Amino acid sequence: GTQKLNQTQHENDSYAKEKPFKSTLKFTVCSPDSRTDSIKNTSLIESAAAFSSKPTPKCLLEKIDVITGEEAEHNVLKINCKLFLFNNTTQSWTERGRGILRLNDTARSDCGTLQSRLIMRNQGSLRLILNSKLWAQMEIQRANHKNVQLTATDLEDYSIKIFLIQ
Repeated sequence: GTQKLNQTQHENDSYAKEKPFKSTLKFTVCSPDSRTDSIKNTSLIESAAAFSSKPTPKCLLEKIDVITGEEAEHNVLKINCKLFLFNNTTQSWTERGRGILRLNDTARSDCGTLQSRLIMRNQGSLRLILNSKLWAQMEIQRANHKNVQLTATDLEDYSIKIFLIQ
């Protein structure tokens, strides 16, 4: 019996030496007498009504002006549409997004001419999905009564690709 007791005590001592953390938890228990009188004398319904009548704090956000780079340009055309990109490998159209397509003009003071560009931003996120200058050799044709097909510069690799505006 004493041998078993000594073995258990030895195991407890070795465990105490190997414990990586020592912590003591302290809990404070409030007695019913330590509550304030206002809480003591209210029922659950009254307490819930008092809690729900308090206004919830609202987070006020500042209004931020969105700068797009189009501020110095004159807007000529503005339409809501979908933009598709022609994929050469699959020979199919993939949707780029939907949003507002703008045709903007910028007056160039050095030569007295206008420079135009097509800009389209994704609705909601305002992510730029088309940004292409217009040039003389740009091919634009009506695909059908709802769609216009054009060649424009792709933002991903700056190559000329075929787009469809619906």
